Amino acid sequence: MAQQFNCSRTPVREALRKLEQENSLKVKPGIGMVISNVDIELLQQELEIRKMFENHSIQKACEGIKEEELKKLEWPTDKLHQAINGNDRIAASSAKINFHRLLYSYSRNTFLHKTTDSLWLSFRISFISARNEDVTMVDKSRYEERNNEHLQIIHAIRDKDAELFVY
Repeated sequence: MAQQFNCSRTPVREALRKLEQENSLKVKPGIGMVISNVDIELLQQELEIRKMFENHSIQKACEGIKEEELKKLEWPTDKLHQAINGNDRIAASSAKINFHRLLYSYSRNTFLHKTTDSLWLSFRISFISARNEDVTMVDKSRYEERNNEHLQIIHAIRDKDAELFVY
């Protein structure tokens, strides 16, 4: 893998160790590393926590967001819309993540922002594995739903009414 990515073995080893710590990989003696099975209950627990974090972030953003910050939330939403139309899965995922990272940062809670990075990675890996989907294609309906949610969140924050959007 290090040769394939044109890097030293240390970062590859550290990345594999981190995936193992997050239960995404398992070491099988005599075989090597294998991808772990997805625990649907654990996936549901991750989603529940993410929803709580996002509701909190929306509430905090309503309390103190600045106009330029609100405009920054519109940018990844526009990028997501473009990615959906262009069937660009990587750009769509990136836009979604950027939107939520901004949203978490507007909570003004550093711990929340740090925690959600790990949660997002775990959630995305689990979700893709559990759905057994073709990850090369954009599931347009799912991404369009997320894009509509982003627009609703922006509207709720603009109106300073967290109750307009609750997961």
